[in-house]
Amino acid sequence: MLADGAGATTYTVNASGGGMFTRIQDAVNYASNGDTIRVHSGKYDEYININKQLIIRGIDTGSGKPVIKYTGIDSPYVVSITASDVIFKGFNYL
Repeated sequence: MLADGAGATTYTVNASGGGMFTRIQDAVNYASNGDTIRVHSGKYDEYININKQLIIRGIDTGSGKPVIKYTGIDSPYVVSITASDVIFKGFNYL
């Protein structure tokens, strides 16, 4: 089960800069179990492998939900979730 928020950290991903990260996978790699990742509007050309208990939310910051574009390089999937109790919502896909 996800942590109740005590000691959890929230990270921001912004494709155009202005956040701690510009790539979702970098934020996933950096985060710890129970952390939250807020992904702002923009296009993210990447494969995402979620192997920790995280909350990852796409945030419409005025130009629509964030879009994850399938690259087909690392996996046949856009997102792979291998951990339990992951919340991943608020995204569009190409």
